[in-house]
Amino acid sequence: IAPFGKKVRTFMGESDVFFTLQGPSPATFDWVLVDASHRAENVLRDLVHADYALKPGGILCADDYLWWENEGKHLAERPKAAIDAFWLARQWDYEILSWDYQVWLRKRDDAGSIRR
Repeated sequence: IAPFGKKVRTFMGESDVFFTLQGPSPATFDWVLVDASHRAENVLRDLVHADYALKPGGILCADDYLWWENEGKHLAERPKAAIDAFWLARQWDYEILSWDYQVWLRKRDDAGSIRR
């Protein structure tokens, strides 16, 4: 991150505070990493906010997709359900770059256009 200096914006704290109170404008960021709460409802909310703030052509990374995958943790307590739900809702607006423990997606330049 060091070579990018002032171009990198980091935030430590509640993601709802960052996304709602500080309110980034739509299509502000080139790259967003979602790596906060592991509760599915929180991860889904963060992904929706990140999608709003991400520029077309930007990269969205969701961490911990396989977190507790084989340990019996309830689906509501894992990011996987949220990442899957986000993908089902927005798959036409993204291309998959990598899908493993982290999920990397690139927002299409024509994101938001209606597909039939």
